[in-house]
Amino acid sequence: MSDNVYHPDHYVVNSVKIEPIELTGRLPSLVGQAVNYVMRSRFKGSHDEDIAKAINCLQIQLDMDDMFTNIGDIKMLYHFNADTNKVRVATVWAFRNYYIAPYPEGTNPCDRVEDMFLRILIDNNYNITFKSIEKAVEYLEDVRDGVYEDDADDTPVGGTE
Repeated sequence: MSDNVYHPDHYVVNSVKIEPIELTGRLPSLVGQAVNYVMRSRFKGSHDEDIAKAINCLQIQLDMDDMFTNIGDIKMLYHFNADTNKVRVATVWAFRNYYIAPYPEGTNPCDRVEDMFLRILIDNNYNITFKSIEKAVEYLEDVRDGVYEDDADDTPVGGTE
């Protein structure tokens, strides 16, 4: 059953198997908000505005330099620790590696904004770093600017494969 609080129509109608809140509740607030905006952008009829809001959230997070921990050359914001919290890693894996909602037949791979965004934002080591956030912002800016509209390359942007 759909309702605007527990199971919003824009997820239920589109057969979303895992709702964004299952991931975003495990993330730092601004990153979680950005993920929510990207995940719903295709469904709510405000794609450009939601992408702009996601970019804004990530830019604000980048400006909060004191929230990042320096680990060698990496500025780390968040790490999903597989040893201590398998649920968190499993949720992230589900979002990054299993498509959340069905795309119509023949959908251009570059229209899969949610999938590509999460593959860039959360790297293969389940880290969210300063660099991965910067790459995610660059990707969303390209989406906003229509860079991928005619590109059918299925390779994730940012080289995170």
